[in-house]
Amino acid sequence: MYALRKKDINAFHVRKRHFLVGLLLHEVDVMIDHPNRLTRLKAISTLKEVIGKHDADPRIDTQEKRTRVAGMYFPLLSIVCFFFFLVRFSSVLTFVVVVVQLIRHYPAISDEKTEEYSFNNTERRAILVCFLYVIRSLDTKWLFEWLRKETVQNFSTFIDILGLCVNTFQVSSQ
Repeated sequence: MYALRKKDINAFHVRKRHFLVGLLLHEVDVMIDHPNRLTRLKAISTLKEVIGKHDADPRIDTQEKRTRVAGMYFPLLSIVCFFFFLVRFSSVLTFVVVVVQLIRHYPAISDEKTEEYSFNNTERRAILVCFLYVIRSLDTKWLFEWLRKETVQNFSTFIDILGLCVNTFQVSSQ
């Protein structure tokens, strides 16, 4: 999936045609798995603010214009899918390491590694809002074409992220 993500960024010429958006996406890509929560949150919040400014801009008033803006942020889908794939892989790997350590009576692993990929609610909501903005505004042909080219594992990750969106933004009725 990493190769596909780089291919997406090159294919849409984000860094060439939309330098600032490309730079912002690159920074989010680099910082999304940074161990410092504040650094991650700053990158993700900046992306959320910029996307919010695009969404609130009165000049972007038609679906065609919103689709063009979402196209600039299209590589974010691959970035988020790859990150959540890493989270899933990290969880499985951590579980395997813990089991092996228990079997061999090694000391337990530190919680620092397990915390490395954990997002708090603010971070998770911010990145998922950006993810949903791109999906909502993107031309469905682009989205279906992208998903058609994905592997079953990557498609599964995408569906899991949509499920996470439902759980994260679900309003409890009281």
